Amino acid sequence: MKKISLMLVAIMLLASTSAFALNERPNNNPSKELKGKVKKLLNGYFEMTSDEKFDATVIFTVNKEKEIVVLSVDSEDKDFCQFVKNKLNYKGVKIEGIIQGRRYTLPITVQT
Repeated sequence: MKKISLMLVAIMLLASTSAFALNERPNNNPSKELKGKVKKLLNGYFEMTSDEKFDATVIFTVNKEKEIVVLSVDSEDKDFCQFVKNKLNYKGVKIEGIIQGRRYTLPITVQT
């Protein structure tokens, strides 16, 4: 009888620890939050442009100080490339779960 009750206690302990482990996962998506932050920082350009439509691809990383570092901007509009670099380079992002050193690629369509 003692062995059975000891086994039941062990099973209950294992079940409760795995239940707590499942609840600790964050529900947020850091990449999605980062995309929103970049979009907010680039918002000024969309007000400056005339009747243009073009595509661009921004490749950036986040350093250990949690700052955006633009690696490249692929676009035919050179003004937009410069604008992106000026607006994003070394801007701080306080988003949990961002992987430092990971390359993020963000496709952008500018349409006014």
